[in-house]
Amino acid sequence: MRRCNNFFFLITFCTHYTITNTSQPCIAIDVNKALFTFQEPWRILSYKDRNKIEKKIVFLEDNAQQRFVLKCYSKEQIEEAICEDLGSFIGVSVGVPVHKVQMIEGGPLLAEINNGTSLATLHTEVPGKELCKWFESPPNDIILKGGLISEKHLKCLVLSDDLCDLMALDIFLNNRDRHCENCFFDEAAMRYYGIDMGDVFLAGQRLPNEEKALSVEAYISLAEIIFTRKPLAVNVYNFLKTVMAADLSVEQVRALKRVQRTLHILLHLYPAEVVFGLWMLKAEAIDYTYTEYKKIYLRTLLHYNTYWVQRVVDMISQLTT
Repeated sequence: MRRCNNFFFLITFCTHYTITNTSQPCIAIDVNKALFTFQEPWRILSYKDRNKIEKKIVFLEDNAQQRFVLKCYSKEQIEEAICEDLGSFIGVSVGVPVHKVQMIEGGPLLAEINNGTSLATLHTEVPGKELCKWFESPPNDIILKGGLISEKHLKCLVLSDDLCDLMALDIFLNNRDRHCENCFFDEAAMRYYGIDMGDVFLAGQRLPNEEKALSVEAYISLAEIIFTRKPLAVNVYNFLKTVMAADLSVEQVRALKRVQRTLHILLHLYPAEVVFGLWMLKAEAIDYTYTEYKKIYLRTLLHYNTYWVQRVVDMISQLTT
């Protein structure tokens, strides 16, 4: 019965829409004409030594003293670059404090770096400093990683609307990677900022971009993959079900309403088909082609994620009304 239900869900949401959203870079700069100065280039391994693929991260400063971070990608990391741009684009568009990102393909800047890559993302540098290293305790017990899934997560949100907005964005984008090195605090302005959006919709990146026959068996297989990789919003919803409204402080209610507000805006502006269309436009901008098989997977994954995000919004309404 479960296989039949999943298959019905897949067929229901695999419909085609006309997407009118346009893909504009978040950074208004002509990379090929800008004059950059290199600042402390170094090499690191990708997070958790994933597949032992090396990245290069380079700090840059332009002639207007604006600082940037350049992240280079191998051929195996193309979808990560696309998602980095996609996640930042959505966050910036609704006022969530995250860095701006622009994809770069080829050109004199990458030729000067000369590390064998033809694809990179250029990031604006956010103010302040990272909260802490992964092995250290963050100030004020701030914890955002994994979504709103514990009392400790909820308590930290009362510190700032910025943290609420970052949490909402991560829930919406299914981003589990908001560890303390990916969250910055600017002490002068008392503001929090997020960086590194490469893991948004990570389950979508993990399915190989290969062509397969669109048989009934293939649809059922895709449905099984999607329904076993539960979105972050499922965990958030399950935690919120354990929360008693009477036990919430005034500050926690306010924080939850802020998370709900931002989620509501994201759901309104970026329904699943709009996110899918924007994703495809960003892929087309660097001549990356998705197979029809993977397009069906991504489209259905996004609808499934949206369904659970809406349930989170509804659950917050029950707790705070």
